[in-house]
Amino acid sequence: MALRYVLICSPGGSGLKDAVEDRLKPFLTETNAVFCHQDVEDELCASYDVRKALQGLPVPIRPTVGDITRYLPRTQVIRFWKSALQQSLTSLLQCSDQHENRSLNLLTCHLDLYGGRRREMYSPIDVRLFIEDGHEVSHVLLLIDDIYDMYVRLSQPAALYDEAAGISEYVRDQSRHEAPEQSGDRRPDASRLQRAKWTIEWKANVLAVLLSWRRAEMLMAEAVAHQLDAKYIAFGVKQSVAAVTHWLLDPSRQGVYISHPISRPRRERRKTGLWPTDRVVEECNELQMELDTHGVTCVMPTAIDELRFATAPAGELPRLDTRWPIASKRADFSDTLYKTSGQAQPELTYVLLPSKQQSDSTNWRPWLGALQNQIKTEIAFRDHHLVAANPGLLVLRPFYGNGMTSEGVGAEVDHWQALAKDPSPAAGDRRAVFIHFAEDVEAMLREALRVDSSSLDFQINAATVAILEREGFSRHGMAQTLVRRLSNDAGFDSLLDAGLIPLDLQTKLRERWPSITESAAVRVLQELLTLIEMPPNRAGIWIVRSETELRNEYPTIAKFLRGELLKSPDDWITAALDALKSVRKDAPGSSPSQKP
Repeated sequence: MALRYVLICSPGGSGLKDAVEDRLKPFLTETNAVFCHQDVEDELCASYDVRKALQGLPVPIRPTVGDITRYLPRTQVIRFWKSALQQSLTSLLQCSDQHENRSLNLLTCHLDLYGGRRREMYSPIDVRLFIEDGHEVSHVLLLIDDIYDMYVRLSQPAALYDEAAGISEYVRDQSRHEAPEQSGDRRPDASRLQRAKWTIEWKANVLAVLLSWRRAEMLMAEAVAHQLDAKYIAFGVKQSVAAVTHWLLDPSRQGVYISHPISRPRRERRKTGLWPTDRVVEECNELQMELDTHGVTCVMPTAIDELRFATAPAGELPRLDTRWPIASKRADFSDTLYKTSGQAQPELTYVLLPSKQQSDSTNWRPWLGALQNQIKTEIAFRDHHLVAANPGLLVLRPFYGNGMTSEGVGAEVDHWQALAKDPSPAAGDRRAVFIHFAEDVEAMLREALRVDSSSLDFQINAATVAILEREGFSRHGMAQTLVRRLSNDAGFDSLLDAGLIPLDLQTKLRERWPSITESAAVRVLQELLTLIEMPPNRAGIWIVRSETELRNEYPTIAKFLRGELLKSPDDWITAALDALKSVRKDAPGSSPSQKP
């Protein structure tokens, strides 16, 4: 008898047990879903063989995973872990059988283990064991969290990175190796400042390890999913429990990565102390829950928000600015997978350095610079990992604020397009949606005309020529001449006078000219609004004027993302052409012949 199950994994300190026990399982119970659950590490810690191997060592009768990885060599840990996996699958199989194989079967574990004694990281998995005896993994769900939250969970007393013990040991070690000329200044202020710097050094090192741990788990989870041909999603715990549960329960659901402006709203927050009053943050945060009700599970980039160091004239400070608001309607975040363990979460303003040790006049860059660069590198890795993992892409207001696309959003769209053009069958599931507010479209076109008005006209002229050649109004090879003529003379009659159009086609072309130039403008606008040329029928464009209009469009957007519509509606065309006409009123250099 074979088992079909979901594999849920996470790096250490990501709140896996809280997410499953206190969020996912209660939600399943509330929705009357039948489920079974086994945890590999729980089985490992309860193992007779493990207890015997640890006999005589300073560990409790039921050890923690940290105890096991600290005192036992990795070869032994891996052997015990594999046995625990096999026993967990057997228990799941028995539970599923009791429910007549109608249950959602959940197996939780860590794909990478960390041994504190030797500071070693290794993976205990053997992919073949996951599908031993004909078992099938339907989904791989990776849960991740901010490194600051990971640190808080792992730095409690007697935990892997016990903060009090770790910092004390590090300070003693640094004091012993301090150069004589450095140890000469024994003033209290100097001593406190030096201790603060050593504290940051120790914490920055731990946070760097947590970054690498999370990356390792992401790479491992993705590889396991590919090898087992399972659906895969990487999901920050600060996101909707409903959205991810529905992804597990509905075999037809695909993940959709949301790409939206982050830096610009944050700059406004730093400047004024408030998030933008135009509700752009709320619009971004509402997408996941709104689209979940229409059968789409979205993945939000802001579930992880780590590059938020406060700043002063001297540079970055060892405290954190306000994080991007968690998309939750409850004060305790119980509609997400996230569970706090203290009042400081989720902001964790002083996680790097206690408030009494803060000094805004100190140049902290030598102690924060490396960590900041590592976090920047990780943003690109993580966001592109999410783009690849999710077949769908939803780009919300990419021109927000200044009419320009951020480098990050542009890179994500470029990556998605490359994946969608892959000739493999799996690429056929990919759909992209671009949602613009009308004001953003006008801002983008104004910026395009401001930078180089002739460039936009040239693109439309080139598109016009392509249509003329495709429909047989002009001979192939005349493109450059036609484009130059349109750009210089900017008139339809100039094409006829120059003999570039055969006499027998001139009357027909005159009749078709308005529709041809409009089609050319639409082609250029379409590429501008999708940021790059998209494969046919894979990308949809929506232009709305308000939040109310956007909410009214959610059902249609969801149908397109689910593949229930062969192509998206063309309503955006009128709005885009109207925006082009509007911005051209103040651009006298534009070519009159190309005004649709």
